[in-house]
Amino acid sequence: MKISVVLLTIGLIGSIGLSITATSAAEDLYKRAVLNYQAHHYSSALADLERLEAAYPTNAMVRYYRALCYQGTNQITLAKKDFEWVAANCPDAKVKQLGAIGLRNLGSYRAQVTGFVSAPTTQMAARPASGLPTPSTSSGIPSPSSSTNAANKLRKVLQFTSATCPICITFAPIFEQTKGKYSGIDMQTLDVADAGNSALVEQYSVKNYPTIVFLSNNGSVLFKRAGAPDTVAQFSQLIDRYR
Repeated sequence: MKISVVLLTIGLIGSIGLSITATSAAEDLYKRAVLNYQAHHYSSALADLERLEAAYPTNAMVRYYRALCYQGTNQITLAKKDFEWVAANCPDAKVKQLGAIGLRNLGSYRAQVTGFVSAPTTQMAARPASGLPTPSTSSGIPSPSSSTNAANKLRKVLQFTSATCPICITFAPIFEQTKGKYSGIDMQTLDVADAGNSALVEQYSVKNYPTIVFLSNNGSVLFKRAGAPDTVAQFSQLIDRYR
């Protein structure tokens, strides 16, 4: 299911309830909150969403965006509570599914803030000092030290993303900015909802979003993890390890 946050904002604002049950001022407040969320101004968005939730406690879209903003401010317990409410109570099947996806993506969010993990979990953990994963032979992925010939040098970076994944939205500009620094590396963004990418999703066993895959000149996997670096500098440092 491919549902963008922008389309939800435009298409569901009427059918879910705000334009019918709320005043014009409440609609404007909601729209401002969504825009602030999309600009990553989570605290400002939360201030508006808290006011809206007090007036409209059963509005699913208010609860959904509040969960996203809680996630963006590391308030994971509160985010989980709102996602669970949407998944259990929303009468609209599409939005209800978004609540369930939000719960699953809390695991990917932890992957981001801990410097990548291979399995999702809803518990927070301390970030490694470097903010980046440490290559390990136990992961089945060779470290750069074992890739000394040209055939095993980094040639392609694949980013598997989803339009309904908040971390993917946050990571998108970081990926594009980093891409501009490496003209010799083929860096591609692949939407998992695109049927044309399904074979690659299956080939690389993509389960969580975003997932990053590094491929060598001979097509072997040098690195694969779910999650995303926080900054261009961190992502560049990771890429440089495998060049």
